[in-house]
Amino acid sequence: MRTIRRAMATIVVFGMLAGLGLSGSALAQDASTSATDEPLTFIIGLTNNIVTVNPLRAIEAPEYELLSMQYNLLFDFAKEDMAAVPGLATEIPTEENGGLSADGLTWTIKIRDDVTWSDGTPLTANDVAFTYNLILDQNWSTFTSYLPFTDSIEATDDTTLVWKTTEPSIAPLIPPWIYILPEHVFGGMTKDEIRDFENFDEATGAPVTSGPFHMVEWNKDEDWTLEANPDYFGGAPKLDRVIFKR
Repeated sequence: MRTIRRAMATIVVFGMLAGLGLSGSALAQDASTSATDEPLTFIIGLTNNIVTVNPLRAIEAPEYELLSMQYNLLFDFAKEDMAAVPGLATEIPTEENGGLSADGLTWTIKIRDDVTWSDGTPLTANDVAFTYNLILDQNWSTFTSYLPFTDSIEATDDTTLVWKTTEPSIAPLIPPWIYILPEHVFGGMTKDEIRDFENFDEATGAPVTSGPFHMVEWNKDEDWTLEANPDYFGGAPKLDRVIFKR
């Protein structure tokens, strides 16, 4: 039930942002689009607050709104019917392209090779495998339902993810609403340590993110600021800065 409430709240938020031209592919602009000399800032007023920027601890809709602007999914959702479309994955795996085995038990998913974390570290299939295995191994029950019948998930190289199941499953194409985490940040943490991890520190540049925006300031109970990632693989955002105020 919690997962359903979270998904519905986030869909409502995405709908709001889509109307403002801030979500999904609408965040990107063509390289030929001229920019103003002054930073373009969009200010959003909210009545609700955020208490965490840790993707594994988020509950409230504003937190998922914030996370969706900073992190990527393996597959994104098509605007027309919510079907899976390429996100960090380069294509939708099928039997025809070799991405799905004939018995329906093995998915081979190709991962983009042009994505970097905000600290300059490359994002690879290892980060995807790490994230999914972390959720399964530590039983993060909010997310485990996205990974049913999983036998193993491994990165066979930097751009290849192999997901094996014990029964045929279309789970990869639902798609999993799991933000991919940087292994070099979350790796080695126990579940209790992750629960206590705030994931924000201006001095160190945390959080380490891969999305079109990056959180740079957080005045707790007042406002939080994100700046555009000009090197975002989906294209530079139309806005230079987004500020949420409550």
